[in-house]
Amino acid sequence: MEEKAMVGISFSGHSRTLAPFGTYVTFEERLSSYWKVCSPEEKLTVFPVYLWWTLTCILPLRPTEFLLLPDDCLHEVDGKYILTVRRTRLKKNCRTVYYRIADDYSCFDYVIPHGLAEMIQSYRQAKVGHPQPVLDALLLPVREHTYFHYGAMRALLHDTLTELDMDPRCIHLGDTRHLSMISLILSGDTPSVGKAL
Repeated sequence: MEEKAMVGISFSGHSRTLAPFGTYVTFEERLSSYWKVCSPEEKLTVFPVYLWWTLTCILPLRPTEFLLLPDDCLHEVDGKYILTVRRTRLKKNCRTVYYRIADDYSCFDYVIPHGLAEMIQSYRQAKVGHPQPVLDALLLPVREHTYFHYGAMRALLHDTLTELDMDPRCIHLGDTRHLSMISLILSGDTPSVGKAL
C-alpha cells in the first residue's frame, strides 16, 4: 500500500507537503547510525543537522530560530539542563523589523534531557580553536562566512541526505516544526499548548 504524503495547513495560502512518514523514520535511523560511527571531525561538521533533527522534532523552532541558538545556550539549574532559544517576534502581520537579534527575537528557556545537553556541551568544547561566529550563536560558520546561515544549513542537510543515500530533496528544514506539532497533538496535548510553543 502506497503511503500518502501528509499536508500541512497554512493560513497564508501556501501549504507545505511533507514527505511520507517512512522517509522521516528512515532519516532518523540512518542519521543515528551515522552519528554513532563518525569521527570527531565529522561530528563537528554534521552536528548542526543532528542537533536540528534531535531538537526541532520535539520543540517546534523555525529554521532561523534554530540557527540563532545563543552560544551560551545551556545552563544547569537544580540538576536540570535548561536550553535558551531565541523565538522570533516577526511572526505574521506587519511588525517593525529592527535587523538586530536583541530587538527581533525574544529568549525562552526549556528543560532538555541530559543526553541532549551533553551533546551540546561536547560540541561547545570541540569547537574551541575554530573560527567563531561574529554573532552570539552556537553553530560554527563555514568557510569564509561570519556565521552559520540558512543557506549553509540547507546545503549541509542536502549533503547529509546524500551521504545517507537518500534523495537530497526529500526533507526540508521547515518540516520538523510540522512533525513536532503533529507529535504534540497525537500525544494528547491541546492546540493551546501547541500555540504556546
